[in-house]
Amino acid sequence: MNPLIKCMNRLWIRISLVIILIVVFGMLLPVATGIAIREFRSEEFAPPPAIPENVDPELLGERMERPPRNPFPGRMVLNNLAPILVGAAIVSIIAGILLSRSISAPLSRLADAAHLIGQRNLSQRVEVKGTQEIQEVSCAFNDMAADLQQAEGLRLNLLADVAHELRTPITVIQGNLQAILDDIYELDKAEIAQLYDQTRQLTHLVDDLRLLAQAEAQQLPLDKTSIDLSVLVADMAAIYEPLAENQGITINSDISENLPAVQGDRARLMQCLQNLLNNAFRYTPAGGSVSITLHKQADSLLLCVSDTGSGIAAEHLPYVFERFYRADPARARLTGGTGLGLAITRAIIINHGGEITAESEGVGQGSRFIVKLPYVTY
Repeated sequence: MNPLIKCMNRLWIRISLVIILIVVFGMLLPVATGIAIREFRSEEFAPPPAIPENVDPELLGERMERPPRNPFPGRMVLNNLAPILVGAAIVSIIAGILLSRSISAPLSRLADAAHLIGQRNLSQRVEVKGTQEIQEVSCAFNDMAADLQQAEGLRLNLLADVAHELRTPITVIQGNLQAILDDIYELDKAEIAQLYDQTRQLTHLVDDLRLLAQAEAQQLPLDKTSIDLSVLVADMAAIYEPLAENQGITINSDISENLPAVQGDRARLMQCLQNLLNNAFRYTPAGGSVSITLHKQADSLLLCVSDTGSGIAAEHLPYVFERFYRADPARARLTGGTGLGLAITRAIIINHGGEITAESEGVGQGSRFIVKLPYVTY
């Protein structure tokens, strides 16, 4: 059960007990008072006792005019029980008021903070104090506000990054077209090819953003079939062998035999592996190596793409899967990609029920990207 729901349940039980206590004393007080008054009146107006036949009334005198009063139970209730009930009722009412105040004050602060959050003041937090239940609600509210602030920061960064990434090719296209209109450049095939390359980059960026949005919203269409991941990895290693040879990089593969199949979209999984290999080759200098391993774990297949390249600093590791993130801010898009490849890879892997992590010993120590995918069991 959600901790917040459990907290509210405990709070509701506490309030209910106080209300029941007040109601019970409120009911007992008039009942006890009524009993006491009735008993007292029955004593005041009690008829005189009957005179025995063998007793002379004149001998009794005044003793027969006022019958002896029994101090119990009417006066006992009035003198002792009623003040106790009244005092207990007053104490319970005061306790209920204090408890309601202790509950309403933090809730009032929460309401004010929620109103400020609604006005886009996402830095608003509430003080964590009060009962255990109120403290848990306050902590949950602060966590929610922190998540909203982080999400808003990511949204603003995304808008800024998209604007920056779109500005570069648009500026190039606009400048070249203006130069052509001013007769500075001739409208030949070379110039048209350059403009065409810029439009392709724009299209690629827009397609990547659309794919990432679909994947993160769990709406990415996947044509899932039974896939032999060992064959897919071997095929990709063979495809990248010419590139490795041209760059002076050694590519190694270590694939276990008789691996179970996975349920997934072959094209999307190939795209993930391509992104990881492209990233490894981009940051690995000549003379280095890129390795691909595929082994079976207890409940999943473990795919690892490692390299001996520039590595990742510890402070950058938590952010390598964020959109448009580059460990080197000075790296341009032409040399560092759009910064969406790893974000898309993570989103696709999550849509397949898997997970991906990044590891590195530090700058110059290479990096490892580890993918876990659940395999099909029969």
